[in-house]
Amino acid sequence: FTFGRYQREGATEVASGDTVFQLYDLVTVVGPASVISSVITGMGDRSDLHIERDRQQVDYRRVFVSNEDIAGKTLSELDLPNKL
Repeated sequence: FTFGRYQREGATEVASGDTVFQLYDLVTVVGPASVISSVITGMGDRSDLHIERDRQQVDYRRVFVSNEDIAGKTLSELDLPNKL
């Protein structure tokens, strides 16, 4: 599983390895349903709010991987945040 974005005091950010969650943050979790259930149990309570629908501060696009240099490599190998 991974964390997508989080909202704190009305501001939405993309979660990263350096993110420190605070009490009452609203967090999106991506992964298999059975794993997400365990994450919810470990972190707190499920929320019916959908911060991923608010695209004012954090946006997303679906991208089709058609670059042969990208295909077959792990995200760590690609190091895209540092290259783009």
